[in-house]
Parts: sequence; structure tokens; C-alpha cells
Amino acid sequence: GGFSSDNVGQITTASALTTTCTITFASAYPNNAYCTVTPVGVAAPTSYWISAQSKTAFTINYTAGTSLKFNYICMGG
Repeated sequence: GGFSSDNVGQITTASALTTTCTITFASAYPNNAYCTVTPVGVAAPTSYWISAQSKTAFTINYTAGTSLKFNYICMGG
């Protein structure tokens, strides 16, 4: 939803049947990106974590039984 870029944005996960979401950058970073994610609009969030980070993408894993929204911010070196 809304504005998203390689550096900041918001994503909505696919559905209740998924437990992972990969965000691919439009332009690769020169080195691995370091990202932080925050759930949006969840009173008691399920477990979530970033399971992979690279120059080109990052992956969020979660244990939700529903679609979720996350805000993210990424920086690369």
C-alpha cells in the first residue's frame, strides 16, 4: 500500500496460506542490505523474522494465520 521504494515502504502478505514474503529491490545494493520490519495494525502480532537479506532482496517469515502488513526500511553499504 502507498509509496514503496528500495529503502522504505509497506507490503501486504499474500494470504492466510502463506508464511513467507520476499521483497525484491528494483536496483541491487552494492553490498548486502540491512532491513528492519514492523507489523502494522496488529494488536498481538504473531512471530515474525527476517530470514534472508542480500544485495537484491530480503525475506520475511511469519506464523500468522492471516494476511499481514509490514512497514520496512532498508539500508545498504
